[in-house]
Amino acid sequence: MILLALLSCQPASRMPEGLERLCEPMDLSIPPAFFLSSAPSVWMGNPGSGAQLAVSVLAPEEPQDWTVVLVPPGVSDSSILSTMARGLVEAGAVVVVFDPDGRGRSEGEEDYGGWVHQAGLGQVISLTAQLPCTDRIGVMSRSMGVSMAAGVLSTQPDLPVSFLIDWEGPSDRYSTGCQGNSMDIPGCDEDNFWSYREGAVSVADLSVPYHRLQTLYDHVQPDATHARMMLESALEGGVPGVYLNGVELTEAPGSLAPLLHDWRDPLRHPEEWLRWADRVAP
Repeated sequence: MILLALLSCQPASRMPEGLERLCEPMDLSIPPAFFLSSAPSVWMGNPGSGAQLAVSVLAPEEPQDWTVVLVPPGVSDSSILSTMARGLVEAGAVVVVFDPDGRGRSEGEEDYGGWVHQAGLGQVISLTAQLPCTDRIGVMSRSMGVSMAAGVLSTQPDLPVSFLIDWEGPSDRYSTGCQGNSMDIPGCDEDNFWSYREGAVSVADLSVPYHRLQTLYDHVQPDATHARMMLESALEGGVPGVYLNGVELTEAPGSLAPLLHDWRDPLRHPEEWLRWADRVAP
């Protein structure tokens, strides 16, 4: 059972009114720097930790079928998704963003995309399904957010989600940075820690179409080896639809480069994600 309370501290019993308020259209004249912070928000309990998570909903004037749940990268909160969220709203999608445990306005402790964060995302998706402005739901993760997104969708296949879009997410502990990075995460030999957080393991068990967005020059990695690992894992796992930059794959191509050279920066063209979604999940 999802327990909600409006940020104004209204009681959970007023949830129906709160959910309707969340679907009020965004004012697109608001400057980009204040767009996300002006969205209506709720507090939602994470059953994996008991922490209260901040969730915001951004709705267009005339929603066009899709509600997209955005998953933040690294150890970032939802504020980093402001430009992406605005682009999707302008394209006609309802957008749901949230601060995972230990980030932004939310309570709790940082979990680096593990099962606690995955439990929170599962509740966010369940909340999204109750919104009166929601029709069909998709999830899009940015970078390391794929650990959270693929993790929960592989372990909770009954969640009402139609697709996963993964923008340049790491495939395993090594591409995540277990050798040492600024996030101070455990080392490569900590199997218990990494068992919940390797995207290539989780993506094989998806029951929804998987779309990898990948540019030739990755935002972190020196090449696209991690993208190949994710795609091969999805294909070997029998995921019902595997795509790279809009192209359906039935087997891993000999070289990914031709598909990467021709791809425009996906973060600048959210309308293309929605067209793809309409094609694969009619």
